[in-house]
Amino acid sequence: MKPLLLFVALPIFVFTSLISFFIKAKDTIHYEETPTVFNNRYVSDLYNYEIQYPDTWTLREYDWYLNHPGEGESFIRTIELTKKVEDPGSGPIPEIIIGTGQVYSTSGALCANEYCLYDLGIVEINSMLRSNDFVGLERLNEANPEKSYVLYRFRIPIKEVIVLGYPLDITAQYVEEEDREEIFKILNTINIAKD
Repeated sequence: MKPLLLFVALPIFVFTSLISFFIKAKDTIHYEETPTVFNNRYVSDLYNYEIQYPDTWTLREYDWYLNHPGEGESFIRTIELTKKVEDPGSGPIPEIIIGTGQVYSTSGALCANEYCLYDLGIVEINSMLRSNDFVGLERLNEANPEKSYVLYRFRIPIKEVIVLGYPLDITAQYVEEEDREEIFKILNTINIAKD
């Protein structure tokens, strides 16, 4: 009787565990509240948007050329917001890049050439910023497996801002949930100038 019970119960347990995992993995990460007001403000006169960010983040602006500089106007003005950390060599730094999606590999893939947990769900900052391009990269610490982690990345197009025929991309990465919340607060300040 016990082997028969095990034969029936084990597959049911495995099946329900798998269903639970996949349902959980496909959750929507939703964040929408009244935008936070930060001390720093970046305004893109070129693309007609603005974003605010806290003092604990730095901003760098650069032009990402689709061809060689000087061969026409094929570039994307890009901003990179990076969280200030005490030890930059301690691991991935939370960041937001607005401009080009090709920031982690030449193909524009969020995983580059690394093993990736694809399709983790939907990221929804507010009614304007929503995407299902959300992945996790397993980073193994061979010296100390207990310090292994998952690096999360997501990409969201700003559909209201068209550059060279495509929506302007937001790409962000983080490890800790508190950094994700801060990234969401920053992105929730994006405002598109009205015509």
